[in-house]
Amino acid sequence: MTHEAFHEYLHAVMPAAPIWLNEGMAEYASGVKIEGGRVAAVGGILKGRLRNLQSALESGWEGFPFEFVVRESKEQFYSLAPELQYAQAWSMVHFLMHGRGGKYK
Repeated sequence: MTHEAFHEYLHAVMPAAPIWLNEGMAEYASGVKIEGGRVAAVGGILKGRLRNLQSALESGWEGFPFEFVVRESKEQFYSLAPELQYAQAWSMVHFLMHGRGGKYK
């Protein structure tokens, strides 16, 4: 639910968000922890997405090239190994939000 709701929010504030950012941010929002009706933590590791990436990397997958990811169409995102597309988009957003203590945020 959080994932889909985030799409609505992002569309309102950034209607032309590239697909990797749109899906990556929605996945990132899915990792929020709510306690007592308040946000208790952000940036939670999505175990399923992490497993997708680990399994693919162990099989020799090297990831989609960054230049491709930031320019790809929605059609490419949803048709070229979507489980890996979501996982890579999530990992890119997670890195941008938390890498080097938030330096790239």
